Amino acid sequence: WTRLVRSATVQPMQWSILLISLLPLSPCLASGQTLRLATWNLEWLVSPRTARDSLNAGGDGQRRALACDVARSVRRDSGDRARLRAQVRQLGADVIAFQEVEDSATAGSLFRGYRICITTAEGVQQLGFAVRAGLPHRCEAALRLGAARRTRPAAIVRLFPDSGTELTLLAVHLKSGCSSQPLPDEGETGTSACTLLAGQARELSAWIDRQWRSGRRFVLMGD
Repeated sequence: WTRLVRSATVQPMQWSILLISLLPLSPCLASGQTLRLATWNLEWLVSPRTARDSLNAGGDGQRRALACDVARSVRRDSGDRARLRAQVRQLGADVIAFQEVEDSATAGSLFRGYRICITTAEGVQQLGFAVRAGLPHRCEAALRLGAARRTRPAAIVRLFPDSGTELTLLAVHLKSGCSSQPLPDEGETGTSACTLLAGQARELSAWIDRQWRSGRRFVLMGD
C-alpha cells in the first residue's frame, strides 16, 4: 500500500483510490447481480446559504466558511445542482463515497434515494457514503488519520453488517500538496504536507493489514 501511494503521488494530478480486497464478495447478492461502487470528490459542495454567506461576508473580521476565492470559483446555482443530481441518477451506483461535502443535509439533497453516513470533523469538507436505500448497512465511527487538529478522518460503513457476508468500506480524503515529492520514511524529514501524507499512508497500511489478517472483506476508496 505504501508503494501504491508513493507511485500515485509523483503524478501532478488529483488521483482516486479504489482498492478492493481479494476475498470473495457477498454471496447474498442474487446470482449475476452487481454491487456498483463509486467515489466522487464534489469540490466544496456546500449549502446555498453557506455559499451566499461566504460571498456576502464583510471585511470586518467575520469568519467565512469558504475563502473568497473559493466561494467565487465554485459557485453553483439551482441548475448546477440539478445537473449533479442527474449525474447521480446516471451513475446508478449502489454506494458512493464522497468528499468535500458540507453536511448530511447537503449530501441528502444531492443523493436522493440514498442513506447518508458522514463525518463531523471541523470545517465544511466532510466525507462519507451515500448508500442506496434498502441496502443493509451500518454507519461506523470515523477512523482518525493523523494527530493534526484539521486532519480529515476516514469514514467507515459496513454493508450486510453482522452477517457472514459483511463488507467494510473505508473512504479517505488524504492530504494534498505532495504531488511531486517523494514520501519520507518514518523518522525522515520532508515537507509538512508530505510528512502528513506519509503518516496517513502508514496508518492506512496498518488498517488494511488488520482487515486482511482478520479475514474481513474490505474496500478502500476515495481521494
